Amino acid sequence: MCLSKWGYCGTGSAYCGDGCQAGPCTGGSLACPDPSMCRSKWGYCGTESAYCGDGCQAGPCTGGSS
Repeated sequence: MCLSKWGYCGTGSAYCGDGCQAGPCTGGSLACPDPSMCRSKWGYCGTESAYCGDGCQAGPCTGGSS
């Protein structure tokens, strides 16, 4: 099973595709094209606290402390 971007477990593309957080994900790497970018909890890349703070999935996450 995969853990979806919404935090639910299951099988299939809704869980294992884009935004998949754990398990046999098929949606590609969580890493952003630029190593200085963070991937937000919504799956978008950027450098602001909205991306690197709470819910950050990859990159130089700050965990909400700015």
